[in-house]
Amino acid sequence: MAGDGGGATVAVPEEPAEGTAGVTRIQVRLPSGKRLQRRFSNGEHTVEQLFIWLERSSVEDASLGLPVLSAVEAYSIMKRIIPGGQMKIERAGGIAQIGGEPAGGKTLKEAGFETGGEALTLQL
Repeated sequence: MAGDGGGATVAVPEEPAEGTAGVTRIQVRLPSGKRLQRRFSNGEHTVEQLFIWLERSSVEDASLGLPVLSAVEAYSIMKRIIPGGQMKIERAGGIAQIGGEPAGGKTLKEAGFETGGEALTLQL
């Protein structure tokens, strides 16, 4: 898979152990109402790695009711931000973007994710 347009291969990172400092537990609500959950290192793991995890999950677990996300032209995840707003993180043409700017290489922290927990919603 391509990164944020640079052509580098990106893999799903190893999941940090429970209780590791600087970890964000990400829960993604799917259109089917099901949820995916995983821990990421907030300062090391990237937005691209988050999308690669979602894409791999869409292939490996048919019970999620998702299309193969890597074959979808564009999809997004919505993240709540305070006060009362949402941030759209989009993957279009294999490139992760926030506000129309490439964001695949940003760490989750740089993209505004907090340590602890984050609830996201997948939109197809």
